[in-house]
Amino acid sequence: MQNKTGKLFQDNQTRKVTAYEYIEKNEYYPFVESIQRQGKNQCIITSDIMLKFMEHFLYKHNAKITTIEFMIEDDILQEEINEILKSMDVQPAFWEKLKQKLHFLSEENCIDLKSILIKCQDENFILRILVNGLFTVTDSSYDAVAKELSSLMEVLIK
Repeated sequence: MQNKTGKLFQDNQTRKVTAYEYIEKNEYYPFVESIQRQGKNQCIITSDIMLKFMEHFLYKHNAKITTIEFMIEDDILQEEINEILKSMDVQPAFWEKLKQKLHFLSEENCIDLKSILIKCQDENFILRILVNGLFTVTDSSYDAVAKELSSLMEVLIK
């Protein structure tokens, strides 16, 4: 399966969020600068927004959260989160425990999410979302997911 990468930007005037395809063989900063020259700012995906993305894909796409990475390296924390993710495979109600834990880490301990990896079983795609607004998704689902992420982001950052 091939993947495509995109990055979310918000128009300074209209506030509309749009995904721009990023070709990974190109340099990242010139890509960002070229979009910014068009009057757009890059979107940063906070931990709260990541949680809302996870919840959206869990409920709307019968998704499975397979990986969560943090901005800090903490093996004990990573192990604890991985155990909750495994528990969610058996009992989806563990989503509430995961959500509470991630919210607590972000709010109380300033431990933010770096990236998430989601496998959407109904539409058969894999999606990785990073804090810097980049996302990578299965090629065949890129257009639909890019549009969906843009619409969600637009609502969440107003």
